[in-house]
Amino acid sequence: RRAFMTDVAGTVEVTALEQRVIESAEGKTILEGRFGQKMIKIKYQAIKEDIYAFSKNDEVRVEEGVTAVEGQTIIIRKGGVEVKAVHGGSVVKEKNKVKILANVEGVKEYVIPAGYVLWVKTGDLVAAGGQLTDGNLDLAMLYQLQGRQAVEKYILSEIQHIYSSQGQKLNDKHVELIIKQLFSRVYVHEAGDTELLPGEIIEKAQLIEENEKAKKAKGKLAEAEELLLGVTRVSLTTQSFLSAASFQETARVLINAAVTGKIDRLEGLKENVIIGRQIPAGTGFHGK
Repeated sequence: RRAFMTDVAGTVEVTALEQRVIESAEGKTILEGRFGQKMIKIKYQAIKEDIYAFSKNDEVRVEEGVTAVEGQTIIIRKGGVEVKAVHGGSVVKEKNKVKILANVEGVKEYVIPAGYVLWVKTGDLVAAGGQLTDGNLDLAMLYQLQGRQAVEKYILSEIQHIYSSQGQKLNDKHVELIIKQLFSRVYVHEAGDTELLPGEIIEKAQLIEENEKAKKAKGKLAEAEELLLGVTRVSLTTQSFLSAASFQETARVLINAAVTGKIDRLEGLKENVIIGRQIPAGTGFHGK
């Protein structure tokens, strides 16, 4: 089962939900506590952005970079009406508006069903992406909150735990090779002056190659975002349609290759093995 994770950093408060009923302002029941249920509250500091628009006839009473206090006059309208700051904070002045960035306290609540083991207690400090209960972490969420290195460490530790529980030894390098492949694809946001398409999922090597061509031609480079994909998806998004078809969804891969007129350049090991050619490795590497 999936573990509960927090997407904010702050202080933990754990309360029992037994015999508790939470109602909305209209009197509707939002949550009725049951035996064994818990609620985890994370109190955190958030930045609230208050925006005050003004026209050329209004008088702005604050300057860029100063710290405004709650209740301070920010703008005086043409008719003499004063606009006051709802929260205190740093002032950012723009063309036709004033922003006040205020530090406010927020609360994030997580309702934990009965049967989960809590990994935190009241008073604990947690970081964004921290695990609150037992279970498996959401890798996509962990990647978004803590980055690639945290995901790599988690996958490695979980796989090593499985092997060590059976009394088997496994060198980290074998798992690290697989993990490297999980991060080997990128999502193209801007194609620039390359032959790539926006929304395309490609290999990093292909992105580097296309950007090198664009750089030599003094064109605009493509912009892409690193992705975390599963083993199956990685195998199906390889440049070689022969390699992809030999893994899964053979008919779909071959039909897609035929419709789009794909060319397999036979640069990898798998596709060369399939057609009986010498693999581009060792003595067959041709000095590349």
